[in-house]
Amino acid sequence: MHSRSKTVIFSLARIVALFCCLVISARPFVVRAQEISPEVRSHFAAARQAQDAGSLDKAVQEYLAVIRLHPAPPEAYVNLGLVYYAQSKFEDSARALTTASKLRPGMRGVSLWLGIDDVKLNRPAQGVTLLREAIRVDPADKLAQSWLGTALWDAGQSTAAVDQLAKANELFPSDLDIHFVLGEAYRKAADEQIEAVLAAASGQPLLNQIYGDIYKDQKAWSKAVAHYRLAIQKDSTWKGAHLGLGEVYLYQEKLGDAQEEFHRELDVDPSSAAAYAHLAEVALLSGDSTTALEMLSAALRISLDATCAAVGMPPSYATLRVLFSEVALGTLRKSHAALQKFPTSPSRDLALSIVDQRLALTDFDADWKSFQQAVRVPPISNNLYIRSPIEFDRQQFRQAETSLRLWLQGHPKDLNAQYLLAKTLRNLSLQVLSELLTIDPASARAHQLQAQTYENQEEDDKALAEYHIVEQLDPSLPGLHFEIGHLLWKTGDPEQAIEELKQELQLNPDHPEANGEMGTIFVTQHQPDKAIPYLETALRAKPNLWLIHQQLGKAYLLQKNYPRAEAELRKALVIDLDGTAHYQLGLLYRAEGKSDAAAEEFEAVRKIKIERLDDAR
Repeated sequence: MHSRSKTVIFSLARIVALFCCLVISARPFVVRAQEISPEVRSHFAAARQAQDAGSLDKAVQEYLAVIRLHPAPPEAYVNLGLVYYAQSKFEDSARALTTASKLRPGMRGVSLWLGIDDVKLNRPAQGVTLLREAIRVDPADKLAQSWLGTALWDAGQSTAAVDQLAKANELFPSDLDIHFVLGEAYRKAADEQIEAVLAAASGQPLLNQIYGDIYKDQKAWSKAVAHYRLAIQKDSTWKGAHLGLGEVYLYQEKLGDAQEEFHRELDVDPSSAAAYAHLAEVALLSGDSTTALEMLSAALRISLDATCAAVGMPPSYATLRVLFSEVALGTLRKSHAALQKFPTSPSRDLALSIVDQRLALTDFDADWKSFQQAVRVPPISNNLYIRSPIEFDRQQFRQAETSLRLWLQGHPKDLNAQYLLAKTLRNLSLQVLSELLTIDPASARAHQLQAQTYENQEEDDKALAEYHIVEQLDPSLPGLHFEIGHLLWKTGDPEQAIEELKQELQLNPDHPEANGEMGTIFVTQHQPDKAIPYLETALRAKPNLWLIHQQLGKAYLLQKNYPRAEAELRKALVIDLDGTAHYQLGLLYRAEGKSDAAAEEFEAVRKIKIERLDDAR
């Protein structure tokens, strides 16, 4: 698995559009006219003209000429810094902007662009301070509000970053970039939360429950079944595993198996509204409307919210979409006709809503409205432990996130609450990104979202096709060429992958993952001299990329530079999931004639392989 960028990044398109006029139009030279020679004025005008025309090298030369002839005006340094930024020369940009700030403190835009430079140069803590100052000066500065979220994320403050990006999204609700990046931030925060829970739940049934849920969402049915069964083997009273098994069978239309698992869930958890709700779905797919209404009535008596959530009501972007067979759809049509003959009741209206949604009938809005009017929504408890699952079921994900974070402050080891927080963050991601599709479904960001969806589903050909559409719409989107390059490398086209990665590095020379992937490709091609500079650049930006330490160790080993190879491979042992780092160390020690040390490393590899084989089984 490749290491995706943790940096939250924005499109360069609007930055390039803004930088040309951000400061230069704000104020002229603040010096007496007689102090400015015609030659200085001429160079400054030429610089402005080149800058506006996008001739950045010429603009740099002209601004440097201005500074040589007249070192005092800060405007020249500001504009020079912006041109350097557009050239991805972030160190030069920061140096010029710092000089401008010293010459005239408080200039408009300087804190903003210095802060962005610091983010690009992997100095996020400094960037946070500068960007907060930019917001203090101008709270309506869209770039400052959004880039502060980026800086906080890179500084390791993921919760604060998500909150800041959510604030930016509220301030600028029609901005596609902010929508997309907020959705990405939620997704990455969910991934981090899941990883933390999995690490803490090692050996527990919760670990297998989570994997079962993940594979179920990916429609990897056999893997999901295996993990749910492992959870039950570890604890026969575990709540949720039989429910997950029943859902997997239901979505495959194995109605007898599904029904059996839902009843087993009720044996373990008699208060499972979800199990009763799913039994109603089984009955509807079997043409048994009477039983369906009985099961829905039982579910609603337990929990209105859990019942609706179990059957995906109201439908949302997060609802698992399953295509039923024509036979099943035919049975649902018969159930729909049969339900019309029953007296009006909440269970009947909900049953009709379920069938309407599955059959994509226009009656859905009316039936769902009738159901909502027929039931009383109960108040939510002030108890955070009780409150948060209800908010989750009601799709009130922002409120659920707040409640869960407050609960976890006092109960940091509650793994079930941590897992619910991860699911909440994932749903927030989907919710925000679905809003993006509503705003502009034909935008580059919308196609990028679709590409990522395909990629997550392992549909790489479809993902590549979508990424190429994005490339046509906005080739300057940060990370785009890295994603394309990664997929090309994954699908066995290293030469084209290298070309895409080169394009990414032209836009952002310090992109850690693009550098790491480029170096990795050269390592596999046994070209360590080419690989090492890229790998070292990646690690300068992000020293905790353990897989890149592993690749750098292999590169040094190919050069027979054993001391450096050992140092890098030892760093890679922090996360050596498949034993590769241990194996490379074994080869190194054997090459040095240290047979006992080599044997220890090879034994470590053997143990890791056995553990992975047991996990696979």
